[in-house]
Amino acid sequence: MWRRSAASRDGKSCLSISELPLDFDRRGALVSSHRLEALRALVSVEAEAYRRNAQVEEAPLSGELMLFDPARAQFFVLNRTMACIWRRCDGAQGRDRLLAGLQEEFAGVEVEAATADLQRALDELLALGLVTTTAP
Repeated sequence: MWRRSAASRDGKSCLSISELPLDFDRRGALVSSHRLEALRALVSVEAEAYRRNAQVEEAPLSGELMLFDPARAQFFVLNRTMACIWRRCDGAQGRDRLLAGLQEEFAGVEVEAATADLQRALDELLALGLVTTTAP
């Protein structure tokens, strides 16, 4: 349901979303799952996106991923889960989209487990300076 909100900061009125039906659009038409995902992506505004550190080099290593940070002269080895997250940190994806990608890559993993793994991975990648945050 769309509703007109109070005036925005610049004094103009704007529309905001109070509720988004799960299977019908605002005209009452049935929404396919692909269209629904596109609508959710348009509606969801994430506060930050994640970007790989451009200075860090990568190379595949027996199903894992090896990273080299030349600024610190350090190597890192990422397991398959961490590598999946690393590769998706393109500066355009926030936490929700990263989580969706992780669930897509590892079908059958419970949402709670995927969310916890993502949080731990992002915390570690950020702390090591391998990933930074940016506005999407």
